[in-house]
Amino acid sequence: MRASAAFFILAAGVFVSGRSFAAPASRPAPNKAQGRIVADRVVAIVNDDTVLQSEWDEEWLNLRKTMPPEEAGDPEKETELKNRVLESLIRDRLISQEADVQKVAPKDEQVEFRLKEIRDKNFGGDQAQFEKALKAEGLSVDLYRDRLKKQIRQETLIYKEVQSKVAIGDQEVEEYYKAHEADFAESEERHLRHILVAVSPKPKPGDAAKAEAQAKKILAEVAGGASFEAVAKAKSGDPGTRDRGGDLGWVKKGELVPALENAVFSPKIAPGGLTPVLRGPLGYEILQLVEVRNPGKKKLDDKVSGPEGEATVRELVKGKLQNDRFRDGLEEWVKGLRSKATVILKD
Repeated sequence: MRASAAFFILAAGVFVSGRSFAAPASRPAPNKAQGRIVADRVVAIVNDDTVLQSEWDEEWLNLRKTMPPEEAGDPEKETELKNRVLESLIRDRLISQEADVQKVAPKDEQVEFRLKEIRDKNFGGDQAQFEKALKAEGLSVDLYRDRLKKQIRQETLIYKEVQSKVAIGDQEVEEYYKAHEADFAESEERHLRHILVAVSPKPKPGDAAKAEAQAKKILAEVAGGASFEAVAKAKSGDPGTRDRGGDLGWVKKGELVPALENAVFSPKIAPGGLTPVLRGPLGYEILQLVEVRNPGKKKLDDKVSGPEGEATVRELVKGKLQNDRFRDGLEEWVKGLRSKATVILKD
């Protein structure tokens, strides 16, 4: 099983423009960046600790791999993100130093459980593939274990200082829902079947007229009582839907070309109804409206599709409020650490 591109960029509760990463667990030697040897130097002092150029380069290059192409080629965006990487490395130092002060130490079994969880999820439990992927990133299992230990250590501290203090009550959930009720409305969907009489992209004179005449005959046939599904199986020119009786499934507004959409979403057509012969991108179309699904606004305890599967609206709202509160709390907590620290940026 192939690991995701960002697999080795470990989350430590420190974020760069929506992306997460962790600083190296140990000081790397001078590295190669884009084919050039970079001499190491101190780029920031954080109390009695330092951030090295090599660390900054390593984390920036890791982050750059995950950037969308349009951002990766934008010098202004790259400079902005590179500066955020440095700021996040400074934050990483501050959190690690606070973990030292509070004597936070994860147990070995916690680290081994996380290591197994990552190996099983990304490599199907294959240790050899796991080690091969680590090696490709310049990591050994021991070094990766050290990074996981550091990550869990920071997570434990952040949970204690921030996450455990996040509490969202039912009243907050209900107030947010009332203010954003429209956000939880699902669009109307229409279940369609179609019959296509195809027209060549480079038709000969008279081909389009012949196809239109054929489509009108088919429309008369189904309008006269013939099974739309049976006629589609016998006569539709769409091989992708012909075998299932022209079934297009459920569609929403915006998914069809305007000529077809206007016909099937017209208030004049009811389930079981037919459109007139319409000119579409591939030829002449006849569509049948099978069923309308109009969920409309959802109540708090109704289930909807969420980012992690089906959930109630209440659960989605509470999760969003918790995430927002956590993010704000984390920022404030880190600001507090920094206000008590000595941080010097080196030119």
